[in-house]
Amino acid sequence: MNWTVEWNEAALDALTAAWLQAPDRAAVNQAERQITSLLGQDPYGFGTTVSEGLFSITVSGLGAYYEIDDAAALVSVVGAALVT
Repeated sequence: MNWTVEWNEAALDALTAAWLQAPDRAAVNQAERQITSLLGQDPYGFGTTVSEGLFSITVSGLGAYYEIDDAAALVSVVGAALVT
């Protein structure tokens, strides 16, 4: 099953802040692309449950929080941050 992945406004703002703070901005760009790709393939398999209905994924120092709507095959990224 393919999932649609959407980054909401708050997540995009957090991604921008992470990009501005990062010593390697290209790495942040690559991590975002990889996160989006992985979540589009299998959001349950590549993520970790944080709490009921909230999941997280970390790739190359970029973390993202997301929610899954099974009925719509939609993954909504709701937050992001650099992870040390």
